[in-house]
Amino acid sequence: MFLTVKVLSFIILVIFSVNLFLVIYNFIRRFLTQIKYQRLDRARNYFTRILEEIFRAPSVDLSKLKPKLKVSSSLERQALLETLLNYSSRQPEKSFIFAQELGYIEEYEKKLNSSKPYERGEAFRTLAILGSKRSLERMLEALQRENHPEIAFVGFLSCLKLIDKAYFKTFFNLLYEKQKQRVLNLRSVSLIINDFIDRFKEQASFAIYDFLKEQPPSNSFRIALLEGFYYSKHLDETLLRIVKEHLNFEHPEILAKALKVLSKAVEFDKEVGSEEILPFLRHPSWFVRLSALKVLEKKITPEMVEHVAPLLEDKNALVRREAAKALFKLPIEELIIRLPSLLEIKDPYGRDSLVEEMVMSGVWERLKDGGIKGPLKSYVENIMSFLQLNYKMA
Repeated sequence: MFLTVKVLSFIILVIFSVNLFLVIYNFIRRFLTQIKYQRLDRARNYFTRILEEIFRAPSVDLSKLKPKLKVSSSLERQALLETLLNYSSRQPEKSFIFAQELGYIEEYEKKLNSSKPYERGEAFRTLAILGSKRSLERMLEALQRENHPEIAFVGFLSCLKLIDKAYFKTFFNLLYEKQKQRVLNLRSVSLIINDFIDRFKEQASFAIYDFLKEQPPSNSFRIALLEGFYYSKHLDETLLRIVKEHLNFEHPEILAKALKVLSKAVEFDKEVGSEEILPFLRHPSWFVRLSALKVLEKKITPEMVEHVAPLLEDKNALVRREAAKALFKLPIEELIIRLPSLLEIKDPYGRDSLVEEMVMSGVWERLKDGGIKGPLKSYVENIMSFLQLNYKMA
């Protein structure tokens, strides 16, 4: 009994000691961290005052300023770099000169070859923010060796901030290689292409066109390319011409992506006529039919109704809804004339889609409030009687 009490007392003492140690350790760690950040803030404030004076002056004598920017610890060096990075957007040339003179450019060029992924990623970002165009070739060489997906993604986006027309071909060939090696997934590739187009606009369009002509890529790369087109803010005639060429492919996902881009284009019919889209309404893949409807929705005419109406009885619910949505983009007079016959389709799900869209589009409110009169009155009465009988809406 006495032995058991002693053992229990010892265990309690050990637990108490461990907990006390952890509390003291956490307190010291937080205290030291707080001191570190206070020192970092003081160093940042000091370098901010110095650089503010420097950047206001029309000319700078670096030999006189170097003593003021001298650092005695890694923490102060970090503070100076962070301050330079903050100024790089406002004073890019001076920030780069200072970074070069203080050895940051050379330091981060070496870090591109580090065995630690986070150091390589930091090197790509830092060199890009400082605008070190002299480092671009080394960054591209590092990208060629890079097999870490996140670091490769950061590397490509960083290089985009520095490249010019002379490097477009190298950049795209490297991007394609990394996608083939599965270092970059399709989502990453599409985001890089999106950024490329938004940065360089017409130059990017011509570069992509030339790349596709010189080296026809895989279907997966084409899918990422079209996805990048869709999310880009810039969509010109050259890109639309590329999209049109992809309508000749048999791969259903490529077709769907190409149609998706056209659905976004304000004036897609400069390159692609509506009659070229209509055949895709009969495509075996539902997502191709859906994308085709999204394109025609913007340009639907009474002549297209006979092509769109059968999709109200499609097997896929999304296609049925999109068909109803497209039909309700018709001018109201044309819609009211055709609505009674459309509501007579056999498929109840198709009728439900029409009625849902009638409510969503506001047409139901106009019918209910008697806002449509004149020659269309008889059509309205037919529609209302159908709704009373089948949906008890009136």
